[in-house]
Amino acid sequence: TDSESDYYKYWIDWFVSLEGNEYFCAVDEEYVTDRFNLTNLNTEVLHYQKALELITDNLSNKPMTNELREQVEKSAMHLYGLVHARYIMTARGLSKMYEKYKHGEFGLCPRYHCSQHPLIPVGLSDVAFKEKVKLYCPRCEDIYCPKSRKHARLDGAYFGTGLPHMIFLNYSANRPAPSEQRYVPRIFGFKIHEVAELHRWQDEQREEQKKRLGITSSAHQGHATYLTAEVSSKDAKPDMDDYYPQTESKGYTLLQLQRRPDVMTVRTRMIVFLAGMMLMAGAVVYIRFVMYDPRVIDPSTFSATTLGTSPDTLETVDKLLRAGFDQNNTVAWDRLAEMTDMYGHRMTGSQAYDHSAEWVVKTANSQDANLTAYTEPVWVNQWTRGSESLRLFAPTRDTGFIQIPLLGLGNSVATPRDGIDANVVPVHSFDELHELGHARIAGNVVLYNFHYSTYDAVVRFRTRGAVEAAKHGALAVLVRSITPDSEFHSIHTGSSTRASIPAAAISPADANMIERMHKRAQASDQLPPRVKLVMNARLTESAKQSANVIIDVRGSTAPEEIVLLSGHFDSWDIGVGAMDDGAGAFLAWEAARLIALSGRLPRRTIRVVMWNNEETLQRGAKAYFKQHEHEIRNHKFAIESDIGVFEPWGLTVKADPIMVTNLKNYGADLIKILGAGNITSPEVEGPGQDIAVLCENGVPCAGFLSVNPENGAVPGGPHWEDHYFRYHHTNNDRMEVIDKHQLRRSAAALAAWAYLIADL
Repeated sequence: TDSESDYYKYWIDWFVSLEGNEYFCAVDEEYVTDRFNLTNLNTEVLHYQKALELITDNLSNKPMTNELREQVEKSAMHLYGLVHARYIMTARGLSKMYEKYKHGEFGLCPRYHCSQHPLIPVGLSDVAFKEKVKLYCPRCEDIYCPKSRKHARLDGAYFGTGLPHMIFLNYSANRPAPSEQRYVPRIFGFKIHEVAELHRWQDEQREEQKKRLGITSSAHQGHATYLTAEVSSKDAKPDMDDYYPQTESKGYTLLQLQRRPDVMTVRTRMIVFLAGMMLMAGAVVYIRFVMYDPRVIDPSTFSATTLGTSPDTLETVDKLLRAGFDQNNTVAWDRLAEMTDMYGHRMTGSQAYDHSAEWVVKTANSQDANLTAYTEPVWVNQWTRGSESLRLFAPTRDTGFIQIPLLGLGNSVATPRDGIDANVVPVHSFDELHELGHARIAGNVVLYNFHYSTYDAVVRFRTRGAVEAAKHGALAVLVRSITPDSEFHSIHTGSSTRASIPAAAISPADANMIERMHKRAQASDQLPPRVKLVMNARLTESAKQSANVIIDVRGSTAPEEIVLLSGHFDSWDIGVGAMDDGAGAFLAWEAARLIALSGRLPRRTIRVVMWNNEETLQRGAKAYFKQHEHEIRNHKFAIESDIGVFEPWGLTVKADPIMVTNLKNYGADLIKILGAGNITSPEVEGPGQDIAVLCENGVPCAGFLSVNPENGAVPGGPHWEDHYFRYHHTNNDRMEVIDKHQLRRSAAALAAWAYLIADL
């Protein structure tokens, strides 16, 4: 506005100052900027990103149409309301709303007998656009509509259904006593008999409860007398005579409070019994569905598994879980960033791998208390990419060709020195390849241009595409990148089975272009697509001795028994391998560090293994198994993370039913507060490639799983893996893919899981 006094520096301050928004409190900026607190809201808000930028005062100055700006502003207000509903259930949010309640800022109860007690806003639904906000009175325990229209228009979902109850759970000493006063309808000063009967019974029950509790009542003693409006004896209900002796007095029927003991005792008992059963059922429903908060550890809801666990263990687990909320702890992310910035990728057999491994060992030993880091030898192959190029001949272009970006697939052979010059034949499946056979395939380059559904459904074209095409005389294969992205130049490398012909990946967009050219050539006299492929890859078997990185937290009473946490340390030679699988390896390291700092070491040893050579031959896992084969029976559990570290969700477990049940109970009772208490089976996602050899030899295993940060999809759900495979094996696998707060919460969850298993 033109008035300087109406100017606000921050959007949130401006919003809560608007007339009609007095019920809102100001949400802390750090709460809004933590993506954990915004989970799934992107699916509920139009123009989510712009709305969030507006709320956090980061909206760019790029021009927008008036219509778009209006939509963004409305979306920002809606988004703030949804965030507000979550914020006010936190300790700081509850404190702000409690202060507003104490000062009567939400209004006063209109009920006469509540003596203008302050009200609290509450929603009747947690779903937006269903119910408007109501006001709850803790004295009469009823709800009312706001007096002002400007407040009555607010959505109830912005305040949630549990705010009043959560306030008095946290400020129980300040809960007001319920109002026992009530209005009693009378005629000529006498209570009306239908209401009088109900009120009398309620009064009797209240007095009986007070006597049981030893509370002295100042209420009247003896029998009260109630009068009803005049009725004739012929209109009286027959069964009333069984309950009330009647006398006539000045035209009114006098009903005395004197019941027949034999009839009323049975009736009272039945009423009390039914009322008691209803109260018990209501209490169960209230505790389970109203009081239950997935962000709070509530011992009253513990399973037998958790109740049977040592209090010292539970106290330490609680401390580890709370570490997930420490916003100042970004150690894991900072270390991963430092290492990748210094040394880059960690291709198996490269000097960068060796330097990175040395850095981890040195850092852990010099900076982390109670951790011991060392390496164990692994002999590895060394595959180097060398120079590579792909030209698609295009006579209509100025240069006569199109330079197609590519990435050779791991383990691929090289082309002849002069390269391969041949036509391209697109296929969509192995069945189509075999149907075309030698007559159509021999002497050509095969392009696998399939439809991406899931990674597992199409990765076979990368791993076995060259082997299958070579059977029909193909000179080389090009593979559409294994990614959910269908446009731009997203190129993904990866391992392939070594064949007699070279194999390379190209982007989905270039694969589609080549196939379009092929179709036009078939329908006209145009030339078929023709390429020149040059690859100078080189493979050296068992080229050098490298290493697995191992970090131990020695157990207190059973150090020979091991709970293993892991992620693979090697990466491809593009990007820096921050997501695949630097985050998984550093997740395990950070979990061990948190346990070492907890003040109470577990019974068993926590061992972190950062595997070498997962991307091609799993030489690291095989070397570890061979070196520790004599003590495999002492490995009590193994966990691997190799499907991205985002918002923690839980574990996929391969173990005996009793262990699975215990883990489910721990997850529901404890790990839930980080959203990571879920358990699923290997049918949804396997535990991990590197620990497979341990699983096969009887070690209970698990894989650490996350939520898709793009759409909130959970393991097993549609498009759950899409975010991970968007960056998998690409040059874009860099630190920007990893969120430091998600990494911290995941590490705290993994630490809690590991500690529970290691201290049993």
